[in-house]
Amino acid sequence: WYKSDYNKKSITEVHFVTDYDGEYTECWQGGIDDTNNITVYRLNGILYISSNGAPKIRLSKSCCEMFYNWEKLTVVDGFEMVDSSMVTDFSYMFSMDVRITNETAQSFLNNMDFSNCKTVKELFRNGGYIYTLTIPATCDFSKITDFSGVFESCYSLKEVIFEEGVSFPNVTTIYMLYDGCQVIREVDLSMF
Repeated sequence: WYKSDYNKKSITEVHFVTDYDGEYTECWQGGIDDTNNITVYRLNGILYISSNGAPKIRLSKSCCEMFYNWEKLTVVDGFEMVDSSMVTDFSYMFSMDVRITNETAQSFLNNMDFSNCKTVKELFRNGGYIYTLTIPATCDFSKITDFSGVFESCYSLKEVIFEEGVSFPNVTTIYMLYDGCQVIREVDLSMF
């Protein structure tokens, strides 16, 4: 979906927006949704993903590696205007040296629709700036089978709170879920 010659490892921010009428270095159509009704604007190291006035940006079925190894990425916001109801694969989305903040990771969890998702493998792997996360009870994880390595090597992670009611009835794989998490001291796996 990223169509620029600009090194994506130099992108620092991504903003999902309804409209964008500011300055930009370049822009391109579509890519992250099935309709190509979006426009992506790049202003140096900042991306604005515009729905062009539509109330939601509908993500395609696979978001695998969407921001994989974007080394300087710290902020992704506007998740509340993203429709992820058709996504089946969130694996590696923020994986490998992405520097998203704890707030970005929490906003992602609070706003994404996981109802059709089958894998979130290594979703936040190497997320060194993630300290504590709450998995909301509103998340529907009923179709997820692979939850392996989601927090792998999140070396600053202190705590993951699963709200009452969170369950993973079809998960078959959770290996290396907390592998490399150097600070976390207590892990609750009862929801598996």
